[in-house]
Amino acid sequence: MTGSAMPSKSEFQGIYQLPVIEIPTNEPIIRVDEVDLLYKDETSKINKIVTEVKRIHDGGRPILIGTTSIEQSEKISVQLDNRKIKHQILNAKTEEDEAEIIANAGQKKQVMLATNMAGRGTDILLGNDVKELGGLHIIGTERHESRRIDMQLRGRSGRQGDPGSTQFIISLEDDLFNYYDEEEMGRYIKKIKTDENGLVLGPAPDKFVKMVQETVEQMHQSSRYHLLKLEHALNEQSKIIYAMRDRILDMEPERMSAILLDYIVKYITRLTVKYDREHIAEPDSSALIEELTFVLLSLGWQESDLKDIEGQIEGRVLEALAEWESRLVIFQDDAEWGNQLRAFMLQHIDTNWMNHLDEMNSLKEGIGLSEYGQQDPYTLFEKAALSQFNLLLSKIEAEISIRFMEYMKSNQQDAASLEGEER
Repeated sequence: MTGSAMPSKSEFQGIYQLPVIEIPTNEPIIRVDEVDLLYKDETSKINKIVTEVKRIHDGGRPILIGTTSIEQSEKISVQLDNRKIKHQILNAKTEEDEAEIIANAGQKKQVMLATNMAGRGTDILLGNDVKELGGLHIIGTERHESRRIDMQLRGRSGRQGDPGSTQFIISLEDDLFNYYDEEEMGRYIKKIKTDENGLVLGPAPDKFVKMVQETVEQMHQSSRYHLLKLEHALNEQSKIIYAMRDRILDMEPERMSAILLDYIVKYITRLTVKYDREHIAEPDSSALIEELTFVLLSLGWQESDLKDIEGQIEGRVLEALAEWESRLVIFQDDAEWGNQLRAFMLQHIDTNWMNHLDEMNSLKEGIGLSEYGQQDPYTLFEKAALSQFNLLLSKIEAEISIRFMEYMKSNQQDAASLEGEER
């Protein structure tokens, strides 16, 4: 529930499947939103802001100046001091005073500088006689990348049917224009006509500002949509990884051996499939024989024995699995060893998952280049992400299995050293 959802209605519906409906305000809004004043540079803008504050302040109305940064609020504060205009700053550096400052912001002749994040969601109550003077006046020092933020700033005035007014006093040097096309900005600047104070008179400053803001807003919306589509694949992968972790975390320590055996079975199965593929494709499989020798608990195999090995693989696999199962039986009902094993397995899962996320972030950064090759970047990313994820699962199974086998073959009887080896 928010008072500024309507400008993003299509995005809420398209991305989050959330419909947006408008609820009428409790009282009619009588606030006056004045036309923006656009200046050629920041210095001219600040001069105008201070001049307006002086004029309105002399009439007794409270003023809220909305800035985009602490640096900007302090810069304007210096100029207000130079004009002897008493004011307060609310900018996240003054959290302990925030409640009191907000409480007094609507009082007669109050001037407050506030960054976007300061005092959000807090009503500014008008003091005595302030309604008769015209209510709270808001000055926005920059147009934001999203119209919603502008609406939130304006919405601090004229609440519950109170009178009030708002105006944005901005410049062509503001951050918003840095996001806009550089060539288009250059062409517009060459055409502008200004008065002696730097106020842009033409061509159509209000239309230009609106066009720039809508363009930048659409650019950021497109970026969010792009990121969301890329994150979908990673979100599905994270569900699988966290399901793996939850299974380990929820398992009773006395039964952790069953999970370990499951990893060993998967690893050996993958390895034998790998043997079949590589043996067919490449006769020189000495490295693969070394892996098989380690896993299948058989010593002395030679590369020249490939034909004999090929006929023995299935039987050797069954023997190896039975052997590993029998070795794990001795650890059943051992809670202390089970907890050590849990930590050992989680460490391998977490380390590999974090490395995988780093790889996926690098892939996301470069995936947009595929558009230049007339290829769909999302399809390419999903394929690459799936391939990398399958490698991740294989690596987790292999590391857990191999490290445990190394531990068992070292004939170490002290189970507590299992976690220590990883450290």
